[in-house]
Amino acid sequence: ADQLAHVKKGCLMRVRQDIRSDGSRIEGSHKAWNGIMRSFASGLEMFLALGFDFVIRR
Repeated sequence: ADQLAHVKKGCLMRVRQDIRSDGSRIEGSHKAWNGIMRSFASGLEMFLALGFDFVIRR
């Protein structure tokens, strides 16, 4: 009940507007990471390198 009162007052709102919490964007990101994992049979180091390339492209 106390938490609901905080929500109604706006105390628990996000303060950073630059962080996107859009569900479709998150799902798209997960889909892309899964695609990388399926496409490349590699170890952790290679996955990290591919991940950095993936992040830079977006």
